[in-house]
Amino acid sequence: MTSSRGIVYLVGAGPGAPDLITLRGSAALRRADVVVYDRLVDARLLDLAPAQAERIDAGKAPGAHTLTQDDINACLVARAQSGKTVVRLKGGDPFVFGRGSEELAACRAAGVACIVVPGVTSAVAGPGAAGIPVTNRGVARSVGIITAEGGADQEAVAHDYAALARLDTLVVLMGRSALAAWTRRLIEAGKDRNTPVACIASATTSRQRAVVGSLGDIAAVAEKADITAPMVTVVGEVARGADLETVHHLLPLAGRRVVLTAATDTSRRFADVLIERGALVTTCPLIRIVYPPASPQLRAAVQRLTRYAWVVFTSRHGVQAFFSALRAAHLDARALARCRVAAVGDATAHALRHWGVWPELVPAVHTAEGLADALSGWVNQERVLYPRSSLARDTLVRLLRDAGAEVDDIVAYRTEATAIDSRMGAILAEPRATVLLASPSAARVLARSHQSTDATTIAAIGPVTADAARQAGLRVDVVAPSPLPRHVADALEDYWARAEVTL
Repeated sequence: MTSSRGIVYLVGAGPGAPDLITLRGSAALRRADVVVYDRLVDARLLDLAPAQAERIDAGKAPGAHTLTQDDINACLVARAQSGKTVVRLKGGDPFVFGRGSEELAACRAAGVACIVVPGVTSAVAGPGAAGIPVTNRGVARSVGIITAEGGADQEAVAHDYAALARLDTLVVLMGRSALAAWTRRLIEAGKDRNTPVACIASATTSRQRAVVGSLGDIAAVAEKADITAPMVTVVGEVARGADLETVHHLLPLAGRRVVLTAATDTSRRFADVLIERGALVTTCPLIRIVYPPASPQLRAAVQRLTRYAWVVFTSRHGVQAFFSALRAAHLDARALARCRVAAVGDATAHALRHWGVWPELVPAVHTAEGLADALSGWVNQERVLYPRSSLARDTLVRLLRDAGAEVDDIVAYRTEATAIDSRMGAILAEPRATVLLASPSAARVLARSHQSTDATTIAAIGPVTADAARQAGLRVDVVAPSPLPRHVADALEDYWARAEVTL
């Protein structure tokens, strides 16, 4: 929310999993005008900010900085001085090797109000997610947290390794690239080479992996296991009890790779449920949804809703486009008071309920044919409004007109194909991955790309999408009974359970 006096919130996003952000951090995001975010911040956290909020990528990878630290400082100050509420979203805690102190100092120097919202640091949460307490009565009464020496393109870090060697527990952040170097220096400083060491990669997320070794061999162990950054390393007796089979491995879709091909906002709905069940999710949108300004036909329709007996929706995107047009006309759900509303399935009905509308009709069969059949006894000589996609089939319109309805068939949003580049092609062809098709449009885009899917599993979110995929020449292995994310996840679980039995 913009005010006459801007403010900056330094918000810790937590150790990786998006649900480990604090309530205060979530609240700050919800009222942000600008979000300046780090590379390792989960993209789903950005969805907490208002749709109109400016999102600025300030990610830093070794040797590749989107913005320099001076650029970031200047950005925070400038946006706040223009009266904006700015959230600086940082991985972990802003003050644990996050350079948050520099950003706070820049704001203070410029006279900009700055509030720190602490976050859960990976220095404690990373080990904790692998079952490692950084302190333990009788075993570890002291703990040190350091960042490892940087590579050639980073500032060197000079540590007193003799002092560090005397600590019961040592937690090392950003230590993957220099793992062999700093473990050797600890040994040279007197630390027993047989001291247990655990490396936890992508801690708290569904991609979490952990290995255990000794101070003398952990670099080789991590290399052999292909453990990559982001990584937290724990040195000390507490590491001996690391749980290599983390909770994620107990989940029903643990380790299963799922490629989401829907438009970005739809993919995130599926990602939340799949990640909760342990899946390793990658997004590769084959289509995008465009909500243009309401056409003259749609504007006229929402101004004269009283002439319609039914308004019919076949997707949540149609719901979004319709209510956006309604809002642009300074109207709300009350404008539908004299209309009946039908939804093709549960997901579309859920989208309507978000706007305060409970549909009178949801067919037992969630297809255009099922919807037309359910409506056939109600629409004879009645007028029906159907806000649809630019690529919608003509099936529903044809069947309703056959039933005697007068149908106003209006394009409310566009579905556009995404060009598949080499990176997307590699994701779609990844061996043992499951490619999830969320619409007939996505199925047709994949088929037209001539991308080989021989090594992958193809899943469809419902019978209509499955039929479209088969008609386009694709093999379909899994068909969910409905497009609700939990039903899709259930179908994938059932498929993999059966597949494991036949192995």
